[in-house]
Amino acid sequence: MDQTTTHARLLAAAEGAFLRNGYGGANMGEIARQAGISKKTIYKLVASKADLFSAVVSNAIALERLTRHLGDVQDGDIAGPLRAFLTAYAKLSLSPRGTQADKLVTAEAHRFPELAKAYAESVEAAATQPLIAWLGRQADAGYIAVACPDRAARMLAAMVILDPLKSLMLGQHSQFEGEDIERMVDEALSIFLRGVLTRPDSRITAASAEER
Repeated sequence: MDQTTTHARLLAAAEGAFLRNGYGGANMGEIARQAGISKKTIYKLVASKADLFSAVVSNAIALERLTRHLGDVQDGDIAGPLRAFLTAYAKLSLSPRGTQADKLVTAEAHRFPELAKAYAESVEAAATQPLIAWLGRQADAGYIAVACPDRAARMLAAMVILDPLKSLMLGQHSQFEGEDIERMVDEALSIFLRGVLTRPDSRITAASAEER
């Protein structure tokens, strides 16, 4: 078994164990057996259980290829790449897989602070930082006016997923369909773009976002 296959089997086994048993209940020996490898091999690939959890989360985000949506702006269309990225990000975050991960972290973070740290860092690297970098490039190009791309990216992401994620966590909704997510993305994007767009040709795109 080559290292790529070994790593993929480890991540699949670990994700199943974390979701079934929680972070504290997930046993590295059981994960090794499920993956068909030795426990020693696990620790050659990751340094700790927290690092393994972080790798599972990062892999789940990477499989969605979120960053492919953040391409170059064409014909002043700022809304297009942002809408595609935010829709994919929201669908992942609000999926059963995504909400299970959030519930796991929320339930066990007080006992395992390294879990919350690993989760935050993996989401940061795989989703938040690419959005920050993209907004920074558009600000440098003069398409948008944002004093702090970091703060703008976090605010925009929160506008899309914070309330629906909370309602899922509290059991107020069982799921959000694709049309619901697209509507939430468009509403957040319309508000955001009205505040940051600088070019008249881009404002046409913002208006079209409101009309969708």
